[in-house]
Amino acid sequence: MRATTERVKLPAPIEHVVTERGAVGVYLLPGGLVLQRVQGHATRPLAEAVIRAVEVALGQHETLALFDDWFEVTGYDPEVRKLLTEHTARHRARMREVHILVGSRLVAMGVAVASILVPGMHTYSDRGAFERVLARVAALSASPASSRSLPPPAGR
Repeated sequence: MRATTERVKLPAPIEHVVTERGAVGVYLLPGGLVLQRVQGHATRPLAEAVIRAVEVALGQHETLALFDDWFEVTGYDPEVRKLLTEHTARHRARMREVHILVGSRLVAMGVAVASILVPGMHTYSDRGAFERVLARVAALSASPASSRSLPPPAGR
């Protein structure tokens, strides 16, 4: 997994899973920006890693901006689309933006189906366009005025 994007330096991943068929790295940036990078064939363990990371981010921020880099995904198990779509739909009110970069037609068709349950998703097939939006949102999310972090629990 690359440690940077074209314009954004990434912290250490909050989830990183590698299987025989694929890999995922999930990064939490300031202001509730979550970037996931998936490569190869997406399977249940990869989807579960994404869900765990989003749950961590939801515990720290009122709202999230999701950026899903699925450009290097060659395919996915049917349950992956179901798990991720249901999780995103369940928390849609707390997702201020959802952006998905796709490289394969199969993944693009899956995203089109998922967008029925999760309206407002922005889909890209051009990495440059995706990275420009990511850089813009990362810059806005990092500013103190736009921070939507939750206060720590009482007693800490």
